[in-house]
Amino acid sequence: MRRFLVLLISLLAVLGVTLAGSAAQAKPVRPPALPKYVALGDSYSAGTGLTPYSSTTCLRSATQAYPTLLAGTSLTLTFTACSGATIDSMLATQLVRVKDAKYVTLTIGGNDAGFRDVISDCVDSTLTDGCSASGKAAAEAAVATLAAELAPALGTVQAKYPQATVYIAGYPALFGDNLTANCPVGNYNGWLPMWVTPSDAQWLNAMAGQLNAAIQAAAGQVGATYVDAASAFDGHGLCDTSPAWVNGAVLDSAIPFDVNEKSFHPTADGQSAGYATAFRGAGFPSP
Repeated sequence: MRRFLVLLISLLAVLGVTLAGSAAQAKPVRPPALPKYVALGDSYSAGTGLTPYSSTTCLRSATQAYPTLLAGTSLTLTFTACSGATIDSMLATQLVRVKDAKYVTLTIGGNDAGFRDVISDCVDSTLTDGCSASGKAAAEAAVATLAAELAPALGTVQAKYPQATVYIAGYPALFGDNLTANCPVGNYNGWLPMWVTPSDAQWLNAMAGQLNAAIQAAAGQVGATYVDAASAFDGHGLCDTSPAWVNGAVLDSAIPFDVNEKSFHPTADGQSAGYATAFRGAGFPSP
């Protein structure tokens, strides 16, 4: 009897160890959390023009904007970039709470410089008007003061996401560098050609360069990382040496003689081969 009890106790002990081990093995292992990434900015960051949209208010592309491409399946993306954003509206509406964000990207400043109005002013259907003197003066004045406004805004972004590396990209030149003839950019109502003259195209490219210089200067003042998008787009402007990665004037089918949000925004190639490539070249991690 004593021997039987010893054997029974031993058996129960073995079963206890086995069951405990099985329970431990059955406990699910939680995968590590993905690094967090916040994408701010204007329509160039939102992927405006590349449908379908995840936000029809902000014209935010669901699948083709560079933030989505950068995040892939390796990062947790919070995507708040919005078409039409200015520095002030970005600070007021886009800086959502994301604890321990590791990366922040943005494009901003083009709307503050009035580039949308300037481009519309320069696109001509008669070849007699083009960029107005007043439009040029207003854009040049806005760009001249941009760095002073943008630097503290970037500081605010850094304070909101103190553990993140902040990347801010510039804008591409819209036209080829060596135009010798008028550059066709679309047609009003499908039949009236729209053009940009060589001199206006040269001025618009020069203004993009000045805008980028202001953005780079602001980034340098606060230690943010500047992303040279213009170099990534080199050769891929309108009337350039290679296929364009930016749209020309795209007609709005609902409003005669008007253009839609795709106009003068990056194509899918511009978002992927242009912007996403530029950010990775500046140190943003690959998926």
